[in-house]
Amino acid sequence: MKRSYRINITCSLDDTFDLLSKSGNTILSWHHSTSNRENNYIEWKQSIWSLGGTAVIIAQLEKVQEKETTIIIDVIKPYQFMDPFNICEKTFKKLEKNLQKTISEIDIN
Repeated sequence: MKRSYRINITCSLDDTFDLLSKSGNTILSWHHSTSNRENNYIEWKQSIWSLGGTAVIIAQLEKVQEKETTIIIDVIKPYQFMDPFNICEKTFKKLEKNLQKTISEIDIN
């Protein structure tokens, strides 16, 4: 199963890449799998196996304008065919919440 989500952020592409990397890397049950700054690609994997298998979380960044970036998040559960408990959305929300927290910490400092 694959679910896609979208976030628009008012930040440059490079800054968004850094903020998103930091945000995903602070989630305890995730580990950084791979990233490629030239292709604006970041991937994490859940370190905890669940009923639908370990999730793969892929972020693809797209520059909209100089200070605006769209983040497309794909949450992939390889052995799950339905999502009646919204596990994919909950996984996405973890990243979204951490991203908001990371941004607010930078705004304060």
